[in-house]
Amino acid sequence: MRQRDPRSGREVLPTQARKSTKVPQGGRMVSETIEDEVRAERAVQKRGRANRRKGARWERELVLRLREVWPEACRGIGQVRAGGEVPDIAGCYPFWIESKAGIRVNWRAAWEQVVGYLAGSKEGRYQVPVVIAKDDRSKPVVVMYLEDWEAMVRSGREP
Repeated sequence: MRQRDPRSGREVLPTQARKSTKVPQGGRMVSETIEDEVRAERAVQKRGRANRRKGARWERELVLRLREVWPEACRGIGQVRAGGEVPDIAGCYPFWIESKAGIRVNWRAAWEQVVGYLAGSKEGRYQVPVVIAKDDRSKPVVVMYLEDWEAMVRSGREP
């Protein structure tokens, strides 16, 4: 079904029709086509997928590293359903490990997330919140309470 372009008066396909709203840009009025809008939406979806894959890749790498200390370490697959049910990396008792990877990881938001999960968790085995964050092209950083780190060092689990 063809439509008429309001500006030119010619017949166009629905995906080529101009939106009725005009947006000021650089001192002139610009109309975007629906096709441009769809293209932009798909680009955002692809970026989201790439970020999820990067996070999953980082979790798998982290599990391999942690298995040297905790052989039962594995990815917390239940997080796909509801993030607060299991940690990102499960089997590292008593630590609830939240892992983050990205261009510039917001570790404070991740910290609030893991502390919130622990506050509402019914899982008694996890007691120590930990965030392991990795910015692109840099070394990973571990965030935890100082008291928990001191207790870990005293118990003989030195880095």
